[in-house]
Amino acid sequence: MSIHKADEIIQIKKPKNGIVYGKMEITIKINELPTAKTVKNGWQEFSVDCDGTIFTIKVKPKVWKKITTANQMYSMWVAVITGKLGAKINKGFRVEQPGIQVFEKKPKAPKPDKAQLQVQAQEQLQVQAQEQRQEQVQAQSQEQLQEQLAQSHEQLEAQSQEQLQEQLQQQLAQSQEQLQQQLAQSHEQLQPQA
Repeated sequence: MSIHKADEIIQIKKPKNGIVYGKMEITIKINELPTAKTVKNGWQEFSVDCDGTIFTIKVKPKVWKKITTANQMYSMWVAVITGKLGAKINKGFRVEQPGIQVFEKKPKAPKPDKAQLQVQAQEQLQVQAQEQRQEQVQAQSQEQLQEQLAQSHEQLEAQSQEQLQEQLQQQLAQSQEQLQQQLAQSHEQLQPQA
């Protein structure tokens, strides 16, 4: 940190012709373990082919272990390598100050093809149609049951009335017979006395 007096003006180089300064970083993604060779102090050096341009990357053992651990632990993974574009080498460049982040990659569910979607749609329509038919049959069955119950109730009432009439007629007939017998007996009793 530098302290400047109030009257000092810090001079910053201004680019010529309206060109501004920028910072360039590159990002490389890999999803398989590269072949590495051990260089000075246990560092690992490997190369990545990006559309025909070879990028050579040198990392510390601790950083290399991230990649090897991901390769062992995950069935699918991706490593994101970021850094500055370094010196040009044969067929490519070096990556300076590389940083690596490793992520587990979840497999995407396969998209069903159109024929499979049509088959599924037809199956759903058939299931819906079958459910509607079952509902209609149940509704019709309930209506028929209610009608049958009403008819049975009417028949029972009619039978009960018929049975009551028959019983009443039988009782009436019995009562008439008894009355006639009593009359006959009374008549017989009255005749000898006369």
